[in-house]
Amino acid sequence: MSIYRINGYDLTLEKVAEILADPSPKIFITPEAEEQCRRSRRQIDRWMEKGAPAIYGVNTGLGALKDVAVPAEKHEEWNRTLSYPHSAGFGDWLPPQITRLALLLRANVLCPGVLRRAPGADPEAA
Repeated sequence: MSIYRINGYDLTLEKVAEILADPSPKIFITPEAEEQCRRSRRQIDRWMEKGAPAIYGVNTGLGALKDVAVPAEKHEEWNRTLSYPHSAGFGDWLPPQITRLALLLRANVLCPGVLRRAPGADPEAA
């Protein structure tokens, strides 16, 4: 078991291969990445407040539902059910290595905590 730290910026193919070859890796995000994620979360929370501008996919639906507001009290339910219409499955389960790879890449891409600012949003407020 080895410890790996990801930050969203410097995960290489070589490091991915090393992590996938490790039978029980421990993966953590760096303190800087954790703070970036917290800053992004604070901005999301502000966008969920009453009177906030419409932010596609944050406080609105997606695709054909882009003009439908999702009230703050429904946000948790919305996020739980969001993936269902996009789910598809047939055949064998994915191999564990592919599942581990997908989770690693998703965690890494979320580490920078980068959000596009809403029109009129204070860039220093995040």
